[in-house]
Amino acid sequence: MTSASTIAKPNTHTNVGWHTFIPTPVSYGDLPAAAWILDTGNSSEPFIDVDDLEHRLTSIIALAHEQVFEDGMESDYSRTIVQFVERYEDRALNLLYQFILDKRIGSEATHEALRWIGDIADPLTEYSRRIFLERCLLTGATAQIRDGALLGLASMDDPASVANVRLALDQETSRLMRQSLQQLLEQLEQTATEYA
Repeated sequence: MTSASTIAKPNTHTNVGWHTFIPTPVSYGDLPAAAWILDTGNSSEPFIDVDDLEHRLTSIIALAHEQVFEDGMESDYSRTIVQFVERYEDRALNLLYQFILDKRIGSEATHEALRWIGDIADPLTEYSRRIFLERCLLTGATAQIRDGALLGLASMDDPASVANVRLALDQETSRLMRQSLQQLLEQLEQTATEYA
């Protein structure tokens, strides 16, 4: 993690049932900015009740309380959160984002989840995971949460994140996070030139 300090960020969001819409300054192609939160249609899993999904996520988060996280090392918690996202795709990301906004998951557990979500090798959820991580980077209430999102985006190494990484750099107040964001921006720009 780049910084242990807590930096409050204003969150302007509107609750829509169990979904939350946070206005975004960057458009995501032809897809409306809020569509990924409400439903991008990425879920091969048969319908499961929202309460059941919430119960499953709450149980997974309880694992975090029993673990000590080590940089770069998988844990039962990280493996389980990855399996949850792989299985329930967009619906898992939606619910996890709501838990983060509602502070139902601690900064350390959020950091751990975000860094591993970026490592998932699934092209079907790549877009949703990238948007999810960008939103966490832009709205994370603590530097630890924003750092987890940064690490997840670094793992994905998708140049499509450049605009939101620049935006995060412009609004970031933590010196250590600004340095890390600058490094990420350089990495993504380098990747973009390699694919050009």
